[in-house]
Amino acid sequence: MTDVSVFDLLIDAVAECGREARRKNIHLIPTIGDPGPEIDDLELRGDPDLLRTMVVNLLRNAISFSPSGENIDVRAALDGDFAEISVRDRGPGVPEEMLELIFDRFFQAPSTGPRRSGSGLGLAIARSVASLHGGAVRVENCPDRGAAFTVRLPLAGREPEKPADAEPPTTDPCTDPEPPDTPT
Repeated sequence: MTDVSVFDLLIDAVAECGREARRKNIHLIPTIGDPGPEIDDLELRGDPDLLRTMVVNLLRNAISFSPSGENIDVRAALDGDFAEISVRDRGPGVPEEMLELIFDRFFQAPSTGPRRSGSGLGLAIARSVASLHGGAVRVENCPDRGAAFTVRLPLAGREPEKPADAEPPTTDPCTDPEPPDTPT
């Protein structure tokens, strides 16, 4: 266990998934909250490899379900004693009856398009890693299209009064962030 910079975590995960996204002509758009000392120093206490794997699995899931030419927003924000990391795609969304099932090991939502590869473990692993770090993962369908996964993790050195899944995220992962100068 060590202190892990949320900024470095997101940049590393985006870099790891960059080639896969480019092959599909998908733009990964990282956004780190409102600038300031609290965001710049946002740190989690945990295993950096497991945390990176968690974010990479969420990104790969989003890439898998995103149409070519679309953006995937990857965001981090501060919410009291928690960091919120969200990954939002612009794919078909998750059928309502499957919103919780998609976190089960080996479960794969049926696809209406080309067959997707995968084992059905990525989202189960992401949820397990979040739980091991005192956090939680939620998924919601966005009103216009796509799905947003939000991870809430306690910040390093903080003891939250409530568990990570006690309240919904404070940021709305379905709203579009300010457009960046250049997509990644």
